[in-house]
Amino acid sequence: MSPDTPNPSLSGLFALMFVGLSLMGSASALVLEDKTTQNLRFMTMSGVKPFQYLLGTIPSLFMLSFAVVVLFSLVGGYFGAEMLRFVSVTAMGAMVSTLLGVAIGLSKAPILATPFSLLLGFGPMLSTLNATLARYLRFTYTQQINLAVSDLSQDMSSNFLIIGINGFVILLVFVWMHRRGELRW
Repeated sequence: MSPDTPNPSLSGLFALMFVGLSLMGSASALVLEDKTTQNLRFMTMSGVKPFQYLLGTIPSLFMLSFAVVVLFSLVGGYFGAEMLRFVSVTAMGAMVSTLLGVAIGLSKAPILATPFSLLLGFGPMLSTLNATLARYLRFTYTQQINLAVSDLSQDMSSNFLIIGINGFVILLVFVWMHRRGELRW
């Protein structure tokens, strides 16, 4: 890398803030817009099930976030295998973050999106300064993205496993919230 190219760790931090802060908040805001404009009520009357709403919302947000993640990797100077590893771990985190944003947005307490996004967005950055915080956040998907992006040459199987478990738990919470098969409005 030449001296005038951006620092990859800075690009990783911005990608982490994008996944933890803005993506979850954006997904939650889209759902809140559907709630306030009564679109969810209309969709429920039309027979739209929660999993159909999820399947309609998540892929479109994921495609947009994937493009942003690729842009972060290019700006950070990642190419070849490093780029593939960077994009794969942050894209998987983006999928989990989108799922969490939709689940929180459809919950009875959508105001929780802000504290969750602040914790998941800034927590991994602060954990580099505080070992106790790092110990508590080690099971969050954003901390795993932070750990993976900080050293792209390491084995990332545990990072992917923890991110996948986070996504599975969030999906289970979503299913539990909508066990009657109705969208909240």
